[in-house]
Amino acid sequence: MVQKTSAIRITAFSGLAPKIAPRLLDNAMGVIASNCKLWSGEIEPMKDSLLLYVSSKAGPLLSAIRLNGDNGADVWFVWDRDVNAVRGPIAGDTSQRIYFTGDGEPRVTNLALGIAGGGDQYPAQYYVLGIPQPDTAPTVVPTGGSGPGQESRVYAYTFCSKTTLPNGVELAEEGPPSVVTLATGNDDATSWEISDIETAPPNDGTVAAAVADSPITGQVTVTLDTVRYLRAGEEIVFDSVGGMTDLDGRFTLISVDTATNKVVVELATAQTYTTGGTWDRQAPHNLSGMQIRLYRTDTLGTYRLVVEFAVGTTTYSDTVDNLTLALRTALETQDFYQPPANLHSLIDLPNGCFAGISDNQLCFSEPYQPHAWPTRYRRTANYDGVSLGSLGNMVVMTTIGRHYVANGTDPSVVTLDESRGRAYPCINKRATVSMDQGVVWATHDGLAIQTPGGSQLFTEGILEYEEWQELNPTSMFAAVYSGRYVAGFQRENSTVQQLLILDPSEPRAFMTFGSIRADGLYGDIQTGQLYILLGGTVRVWDRNDAGKLSSDWQSKEFLLPTPVNLGAAKVDVDFTLTEAEQDALAAARAAVIGANEALIATAYGWISGDINGEACNEVEINGSLLADVPPLTYDQLYFYLYINGALKFARQVKNRRAFRLPSGYKEDTYSVRVIGNVHVKAILAATSMDALKYV
Repeated sequence: MVQKTSAIRITAFSGLAPKIAPRLLDNAMGVIASNCKLWSGEIEPMKDSLLLYVSSKAGPLLSAIRLNGDNGADVWFVWDRDVNAVRGPIAGDTSQRIYFTGDGEPRVTNLALGIAGGGDQYPAQYYVLGIPQPDTAPTVVPTGGSGPGQESRVYAYTFCSKTTLPNGVELAEEGPPSVVTLATGNDDATSWEISDIETAPPNDGTVAAAVADSPITGQVTVTLDTVRYLRAGEEIVFDSVGGMTDLDGRFTLISVDTATNKVVVELATAQTYTTGGTWDRQAPHNLSGMQIRLYRTDTLGTYRLVVEFAVGTTTYSDTVDNLTLALRTALETQDFYQPPANLHSLIDLPNGCFAGISDNQLCFSEPYQPHAWPTRYRRTANYDGVSLGSLGNMVVMTTIGRHYVANGTDPSVVTLDESRGRAYPCINKRATVSMDQGVVWATHDGLAIQTPGGSQLFTEGILEYEEWQELNPTSMFAAVYSGRYVAGFQRENSTVQQLLILDPSEPRAFMTFGSIRADGLYGDIQTGQLYILLGGTVRVWDRNDAGKLSSDWQSKEFLLPTPVNLGAAKVDVDFTLTEAEQDALAAARAAVIGANEALIATAYGWISGDINGEACNEVEINGSLLADVPPLTYDQLYFYLYINGALKFARQVKNRRAFRLPSGYKEDTYSVRVIGNVHVKAILAATSMDALKYV
């Protein structure tokens, strides 16, 4: 839009649209908007992040989830991997169950388990998600009886993990039944003897051999004492391996051969195995309270519970008659399989289901039973999945090709439809988020969004392909904060990290940038905060009242009707501090003064006039070990005037009074810029001081 008067009046400040030429932007829009909160239409500088938690994990931390500690303090579960963690939908469960993928096979933990031991390496302990299916069928032998009639029965058994919740309710998670056994005996048999019932799934064992393959493959084949219930994609830890010490550590299983008890892991080594070694599951099966549930068919062919006993018991004598059996609980877990070991991108849905991706399949759990993932709930796409998002019961699976949309509240009848029209392949899993408007993800041309009405480019009106590529979208990691899309990124060939902030609900502040460094982001619905993961720390974004950042905003190019000399300008600025800012600045100042006083009493205590007997390299000449004492106010603001893109004038603004601009020229293309740590409400510029009154 072309300016029609010989003046500049900016009373509302907006974000960026790099796609549009600077002269054609709306008057409120800018060409620079960094560290600016423009939600109100005015420039409010962002604050630095506030340190909350330091983990002994070296980092960089990439993922996190916050739990409520027993003492009211936050407890942080953090990972140095790309992890998707969600809270459990278990009725009445106050243990704060957390389910997560991305750190090996799918896992589950809770507050007590996660903080048990391990210093602050939270989550310190966890279990593999799901209950395995017993490998072997039971052996059934009917005994006794002499009648002429015959009876046929089918037997099977399951593993069932039992946990007592904090409220005293017992939670039973049952897996799928074993291979069944059909047996026939006298209908008046005195008992049916059951044997060969599996013992508990092993969580550890010994190493029998290890052979390094060729250096080209970079793999080692390891023979174990048993591979029962080990799956490709799961993690185990080797220790005390003789000769091949390179094998000591944590590895993901590439393959598992049940016939030879061999597993393959990725490891390039020239060492030769000699003897010994142990292995442990990184995520063990929960054997505490694990039970065996024995089932047999009733006269109608329904499997009903015969008995339940502790795992480890391998035999049972069944004397339950058919009338009693008919009143027993029916088997309901025929297909309650573990989730695939390579499941990733875990999300939770309003219908009580979890969803995740395994290769090119969209997988759903049984509603309100996150341990159970029936194969009949899986839907297949034409491309490998990359990420998941949801809006209500609409699930969006992005892929390396087209994306897919699944709709339906019942996972047994949910449909998976391939997107139509333009393809939006996902190029970065960590940049996918679920927003109020729909699911947003990074594609080649910008951010794509799938809404209930269809898909389109979320950034179509503000970024072209080249401008989007300059942001290096494959480096992005995103979260949602107050309905805004916030992504950390690092431009190509740059060491500077930034935040990209997109706000679809605020047209005047749609796109801005921030200068805060981060390795990961986490948006918490319960607290309404955005958390910054940096190194081994967790910080809360924009909450450090003692550390305002320097905001930087530059206007569009104003094309005036005729060349003029803008001779005066005024910035409506507010230097007022909030009470919280005053307290924070005073506390920060007092802390620095106290630290300096302590330093003077120690590091400088040796100074007595004789310098030759002491080291002179502790500080530079005219330097100091003392920290600068911070001010008690925010009062920095600088104004810049540009003509045809070149800087013409700069000055510090110390109050709201008008000031003169340079004279002796006439131009028609102007731009203004303000950089500082104070609140800016308006910018005015006119041909003279008197003319400012009418702008």
